[in-house]
Amino acid sequence: MSHGNEIPDQVRNDNGINLADYGWNSFYADAKNSSENSHLEHGRIVSVHKSKYEVVINSGIFSCEILGNLQFQKNPLDKPAVGDWVLLDEEAGTKLIVEILARKSLIKRQKKHDNFPKPIAANIDRGIVVQAIGPDFNIKRLERILIHIIDAGVEPMIIINKIDLADGELDDIKLAIKKLNYNIDILYTSYITGEGIDELAEKLTPGETVIFIGSSGVGKSSIINSMLGHAKQATREITDKTGKGKHTTTARRLILLDNAVLVIDTPGTREFGMHSDDNAAIKQSFDYIENVALGCQFGNCGHSNESGCAIRHALENGDIDTDNYKRYLVLQIESEQSAKQMRQAGKVSSKVHAGQPLRSARRGKSKPKKRK
Repeated sequence: MSHGNEIPDQVRNDNGINLADYGWNSFYADAKNSSENSHLEHGRIVSVHKSKYEVVINSGIFSCEILGNLQFQKNPLDKPAVGDWVLLDEEAGTKLIVEILARKSLIKRQKKHDNFPKPIAANIDRGIVVQAIGPDFNIKRLERILIHIIDAGVEPMIIINKIDLADGELDDIKLAIKKLNYNIDILYTSYITGEGIDELAEKLTPGETVIFIGSSGVGKSSIINSMLGHAKQATREITDKTGKGKHTTTARRLILLDNAVLVIDTPGTREFGMHSDDNAAIKQSFDYIENVALGCQFGNCGHSNESGCAIRHALENGDIDTDNYKRYLVLQIESEQSAKQMRQAGKVSSKVHAGQPLRSARRGKSKPKKRK
């Protein structure tokens, strides 16, 4: 039996695919039942290639398109992303994404000249920031990505990879990370020696969706391959001349591991600008600075030359790291500038609340099919 636009060479057992393995649960079932399109088939987006979306359903993985109304949404966050659960219809042998079901979480980023943040992945449980020994390690970028993960309500984790290449700088990296004041898991790994890989696998929970974020060449795909046990993801090393990786993973893809963990590899990403919704996450990430500021004598303290300034006193005594405080100010200013830019453009907050349903692409036009 031909499935038309089915992706070839897929792996399928005699009983088909169990979508519970891909994260389908009562949360999404309730979202579907409350939809006008509840009679349609549901599936999860496992990869995005421009206007084509690979969606896993009970009978396999299919290449799908989205309706024009959904494709031309002005807000990029209203478009489907990897990890989204969607409802599908079919026309002329082509499967169409009709609606995006409510999201539990959404990780997004905004480049410097973007007016609006764009989605990276949806319905994520754990966000793993991967950096490598050498030129790629960048505490500022690490901190920025963590703020985006925290803003999404996703559990963060840090991996410092390629420790087999460490030449005395590992202690400096550990000290820099310690100054971040984050109470999160930090793993030091090498896919060459295998160090830390088993520990990572033990920390991941079957059924959870995990995303790996980092620059090109830091070893995200290689770590995933190590857990897979074979080279399913294409990899490429960082070049010696520039210290920068070349883009190997060209699209975000959701993979079901043998241990029932769902992982999403991402193309190399260096730029993570702050957007208007990050302010609360910034305050949470720098809560130790926020708490010190509560001790200032005046509520409108500018933390410069005011008398009774607790921040200035903490900086002088070394209770607050000067570099951390400078990064805190830069991130706040950038977030405020993004908010101002959005207000001038007449845009509202881009915040996607957990459980918030997204508009159907053609609400009311898709009718239940009659049962024979």
